[in-house]
Amino acid sequence: MTNCPYLGLFENPDSRFLYATSANYCHKVAPVAPVKPSYQESRCLSEVHHLCPVYQGQKDGSLPPEARGERSWKTKRRNYLWIGLVFVLAILVGWGMNTILKRSFVVSLTGDRGKVEETLLTQTVEVAADDSPSGTKVFSTNTPSPSIFLENTVLPAQTNTIVETQPITLTSTNVFTTTPSLTASVTNIPTTHMTPTPEAQRAAPAPNFQTPFGPQNEYVIHAISEGENLPLLSRLYDTTPETIIALNTWVGELGLRPNRVIVIMPGRTDSSEVAPLSVDFTQEEITILEFAASKGVSIEDVRTLNVLRNVESISAGRWLIYPYMPETLTPTPTSAPTPDLSKALTAPFGPHNEYILHEVTPGESLNLLEKRYLTSTEVIQKLNVIFGSIQIGQILVIMPGETEMKDTTKFAVFYVESTISIEKLASNLGVLYADILYYNGLTQRDDIPAGRWVIYPYTE
Repeated sequence: MTNCPYLGLFENPDSRFLYATSANYCHKVAPVAPVKPSYQESRCLSEVHHLCPVYQGQKDGSLPPEARGERSWKTKRRNYLWIGLVFVLAILVGWGMNTILKRSFVVSLTGDRGKVEETLLTQTVEVAADDSPSGTKVFSTNTPSPSIFLENTVLPAQTNTIVETQPITLTSTNVFTTTPSLTASVTNIPTTHMTPTPEAQRAAPAPNFQTPFGPQNEYVIHAISEGENLPLLSRLYDTTPETIIALNTWVGELGLRPNRVIVIMPGRTDSSEVAPLSVDFTQEEITILEFAASKGVSIEDVRTLNVLRNVESISAGRWLIYPYMPETLTPTPTSAPTPDLSKALTAPFGPHNEYILHEVTPGESLNLLEKRYLTSTEVIQKLNVIFGSIQIGQILVIMPGETEMKDTTKFAVFYVESTISIEKLASNLGVLYADILYYNGLTQRDDIPAGRWVIYPYTE
């Protein structure tokens, strides 16, 4: 082959002039480039074209300087045509955008009045209805200032507002028709024995906190949050402090305490005929008969207050209300009184079986515990390091029959979640191994099983 196969015309690489001319281009390089005529004579159009570094692939991307020629006038003209075409297109696009913008300002003549109305592209924004009874909606038009001024034209006197008198439907968010809406947030969930876990509370079928229930939806239950007081709850539920206390007798003695649950009758301001109630939470499924018997109330009261007409069993995870039953101590037939241990959490224990544990329930007070266990308020307070009143769910150490202070030991109470050795428990609590053995009536071979309460000396 006497000619380089990569030599060809700009538009047709398979054709070439058989003499040196600027119209011959090298198609081996990218982009395609013209070859200097002198280089064509010495290389491209001769039998030694294979010695060209471009042909051999030693030179990539462009021709070497000695082979680089100038583009023909046809190629240059084609490039100029492309540049000119792009320029014309840019002008056309700019003119089109300008025309569109100018069309946003339209002047139309009204036929018989001879007036010119100015129509602008505006954005209408709906403004919330005011408190007027008519419920009028006002639409505000954001009208840009025109950039073109027309001579001898009459513009409308007002174009900035459009009034539409369509009625507005108002949706009430009040829970009760006679009281303000309930907006207090309940952030604290009780954690006492009668209180469910947060997961169980959310799954409770009814009633939920701050939700009306009862035969005539006259009751709600409320979990007391930090900082709430009787005046605040009275305003929230349109009731009175006296009515709240009448419904929840323990509030009159102990006051409102965070994490406790009370019953409220929204809208009720007369406390004279209010029947006191108690609140409980079902940890497990129970029949209505069993529940009523455990609280000392009638089955009919439980059904009526909680609207349980067609069921026999109460599912787990439900709040229930029932008539409050003041505790009465059963007198003993003997002349010498003995402590009533029927409400004790544990059997007597300790080195001489002198201790029992008691869990405080709604309605109980130090005076009541004093009479039940034949002890004194001072002894209970000292045993448990109490400086005021007791709280529902609190676990107390009681010495039945002990009325004198003497050298009574102060105690703390611990609940064992899983079986643990005495040595490890003593180490965890930071107390003596011997004290755990002594005060709980244990032996050295014992492990403390799960579900047991343990007492140990209280340290400051």
